[in-house]
Amino acid sequence: MGTTGPIITLVLVLASIILGWGIERHRRRLKASRFAVREAVSVECQVEACFGGDVESRRSLENWWKKLAHILRIAPDLLRADDRFDRELAPLAGFPTEDELDEVNDLIIDLGLADECQRQQIETFGECVRFLSEHGSENGSGKGGRKRETERETGERETRGNGSGMNGTVDGAGS
Repeated sequence: MGTTGPIITLVLVLASIILGWGIERHRRRLKASRFAVREAVSVECQVEACFGGDVESRRSLENWWKKLAHILRIAPDLLRADDRFDRELAPLAGFPTEDELDEVNDLIIDLGLADECQRQQIETFGECVRFLSEHGSENGSGKGGRKRETERETGERETRGNGSGMNGTVDGAGS
């Protein structure tokens, strides 16, 4: 007779998980719909047209383009260098979950590039790709490893100040 409490709790927890999964899936579909009408253009063509440069620098730009597209969960050939973090890539209002831009900020913090990124006032996808190509390492690890360990030890982390989940590392979102 006393087992109904745990069963009800289990049912409520499972319902919450399923609801959360459904909401997150809906949010991702809505965000992806911003890019659905675009014609796919290869990353190689876009990098060459937007950045130029020698083969080695283009390869680095292409790698960062694809890495950021993966983090943003958008097909790389649908992104454009002039996509803005406060418009096309902005978080969707009304969703209680973290946005992919938080993951981009976390990458920049992990690489130890947050201060430099903030000074450069990055507002577009292309600016972010160029910045990471110039300052980040190809394997995605960087100077920020010790900083992240210290944050784990102390439990303190940089506060996110603009309410959109962005901490100002990548400008524009939620502004």
